[in-house]
Amino acid sequence: MSTIDNQGINLRHAILSALNLREAVTVSLLRLTGANFDRRFRRDCADFVRRLPSGAFFEPRYLEDLERILDRIEKVIQQGTRQGFVVDVHAVQGGWMDTVLTAEAAALEAAAEPVRQLLTAMRTVLTIAQAERLAEGLRP
Repeated sequence: MSTIDNQGINLRHAILSALNLREAVTVSLLRLTGANFDRRFRRDCADFVRRLPSGAFFEPRYLEDLERILDRIEKVIQQGTRQGFVVDVHAVQGGWMDTVLTAEAAALEAAAEPVRQLLTAMRTVLTIAQAERLAEGLRP
């Protein structure tokens, strides 16, 4: 099997991995459209959800859309994250740092995970596709 054939298999596998995330991402983004976000964010989520059933989201512009959505979610999660030092007289260092999420931030963290996974899968698909195009261009 040639290198291109192997990449073709990898590309199909990467696409399948991304497609398998559609349902979880749809649920997460629809849940977020009901959250306390502005109208534009809710519209961006709804627009992305509409692309999911057909698989029409493997383009750099849609990657940027999803990055923007995830960036907004992560900012709200960060705002709901609290860190503090927990004193423990039995610990060598006297205690440890603890990170706690508010209830809203914890819910957003859970909702964001499938979105993160899809973003990673989309990057993989686009990178493999680019590698295939470059490899074809190098063939004599």
